Amino acid sequence: MSHSSVPRRTLLGATALGIAGGVGLSGLGHLPAHAASGHEDSLGTPITGVTASGVGWTTTAAGRPVAVLIAGGSPSVISAVDGITGELLASQTLDLVKQAWNYATAADRRVYIGTQSSGEIWRFSPDTLAFERVGYKPFAQTHFWAVAIDNDGIVHFGTYPGGRVVSYDPTTATWTDHGQVVEGAQYVRSIASDGRYVYAGTGTVAGIVRLDPRTGETVRIALPEEYADQQFVYDLDVSGGRLFARMSPANTLLVRDLAAGAWVDSIEAVTGLHVSPPGTTLRDHQRHTEVFYSPTGGPVTGYDLATGERRPTELAVAFANRGWAWLSLRLNGFPAKSLVTGSSDGTLVAWNPVSHQTRSVRSKAAGTPYIIRSLGQGPNGEVYVGGYLSPRGLARVEPETGDTTLLPWSAQVEGMTSHGTDLMLGVYPGAKIYRYDTTQEWQAGSNPGAPVSIGNNQDRPVALTPAGDLTAIGSVPDYGHLGGALTLLNRTTGETTSYRNVVQDQSIVTLLHRDGKIYGGSAIWGGLGIDPTATEAELFVFDLATRTVETSLVPVPGETSIGGLTFDPDGNLWGMTANQLFRYDVDSGEVTLVRKYFDSDVSAEYYTGRSLHWHENKLIGNTAWQVFEIDPVSLELQVIRTGVNCFALDRLGHWYYGRQSELLRWTPA
Repeated sequence: MSHSSVPRRTLLGATALGIAGGVGLSGLGHLPAHAASGHEDSLGTPITGVTASGVGWTTTAAGRPVAVLIAGGSPSVISAVDGITGELLASQTLDLVKQAWNYATAADRRVYIGTQSSGEIWRFSPDTLAFERVGYKPFAQTHFWAVAIDNDGIVHFGTYPGGRVVSYDPTTATWTDHGQVVEGAQYVRSIASDGRYVYAGTGTVAGIVRLDPRTGETVRIALPEEYADQQFVYDLDVSGGRLFARMSPANTLLVRDLAAGAWVDSIEAVTGLHVSPPGTTLRDHQRHTEVFYSPTGGPVTGYDLATGERRPTELAVAFANRGWAWLSLRLNGFPAKSLVTGSSDGTLVAWNPVSHQTRSVRSKAAGTPYIIRSLGQGPNGEVYVGGYLSPRGLARVEPETGDTTLLPWSAQVEGMTSHGTDLMLGVYPGAKIYRYDTTQEWQAGSNPGAPVSIGNNQDRPVALTPAGDLTAIGSVPDYGHLGGALTLLNRTTGETTSYRNVVQDQSIVTLLHRDGKIYGGSAIWGGLGIDPTATEAELFVFDLATRTVETSLVPVPGETSIGGLTFDPDGNLWGMTANQLFRYDVDSGEVTLVRKYFDSDVSAEYYTGRSLHWHENKLIGNTAWQVFEIDPVSLELQVIRTGVNCFALDRLGHWYYGRQSELLRWTPA
């Protein structure tokens, strides 16, 4: 793997191409849309299941364990299940919620949950088995990443995009805004309480702040110097007088002695999500007070609060733990209290520190359909569907019947392309590229096998296209970073060459190859948690022979993302921004036509959400949550459907698109 900067031979701006003066353009303005003819079929929800970002624990009045989890999707579903048998006790659909990462249990055994995207705060009562919404967008915050409860019973939440700590008093049902805790940090990604003080971990400016919620006073806790460049303090926990802070992307767990005010230890390769509450264990005929965590690729491990000694347990958790508690199971072989946790597929596991026995049960938590995140055509003209959030697999659709087959996997596919008989899959997080040989049976772990990682601070590989013997990949950088990359992958050897900032400080969100050149479109944004510095998206031409950007220009002034590119039979390049269509003459290097069809603010879909194809002498694709067809001669627009996203064609000419989790297919007349 190598990372390179890109030499540039020519940089042409909009003025040089005549755009500022209107030279060579066919004019701007809206054109009327006409109803399209054809019929639409629903293919249902191709990917369903349980993916829980967190698990909360409580008990009934009689002491029976209860687990609470939200299956993220569209819509999400919250479930309460018996913590021993896994039986479903209660569930409720949450129409606005996408996922929930953290849960906190109050002294009255009620569980508080902050959710993402919806701005909703939910509470569960184990006595009535009822779910109750107790907050909606307090102080205009929409993402509640973390939750902790202090000794006064006040519930504290860490938020995005304000990077705030906001607090809820259940006795008065009132909210308090403690403000942004670190200037410039949009996330409070983690939060913990020692009973009196609240500790907030931030991103993408990583930091820790101690807040006194009674006075509003804040104190910044300096991170060790070698971790000052981290993106997030991803997890925070207070256990036994120690503050545990997991740094990201390093995945190092830092340990701070709160009484001494000093960092005293560090543990590498920790998966998260949290450190358990302290528990008393028996080892070598002696009692120890330990907390527990999940290391990468290993069993749950105990950490002795007195000595710092670490020792593995008999407990292994798939996909990292999602929440801890010490509860009485009242089962043979599980005396006193056992350590319980859960995994992202809703499996509940337990370990007893006396008998060292473990148990596991797959909960019957209600599943939910996954939001359609990506669509693409396979090597044989079939269609593949990728879901969100971190779904159970990839779905394949047969063109003749519309039947879907779930290919079991655990990966969030951001982009895909066919290359020979391979389906190349770009996966978030970590910008991983998988190769699926479609001539062989699907078998996650071997086909596709181990991924290739782009590296170079990239996170979301959203644009993939075959480029001769290479696969070209356009990507979005990590959280808090600007500057995507163009990566060239040899799929046989796995070797990559990555060119950062092909368009300075912008992400690469669409790619197309023709005659030894890669044509690409950018978006001004970078990873989440940082504001863009550029103002206009660019079209660029990258020469594979010289590995240089030979042309870069702004084809449509004012547009912030170019998400679709296609060639017509005459060799003209057509492109789609959020709202406008343009045509580019590759010989003259000039934009020869611009047409505005939409007037939508779609900045939220800048990674994906638009595409363009030449099909049966028409331009078809999607943007602004609409699927469309444009006559390239008359420029007449036909809107097929609205409120939909993603787009793909199969070998028979059917069009595919998604409405949240539902897959729809259009058959043109």
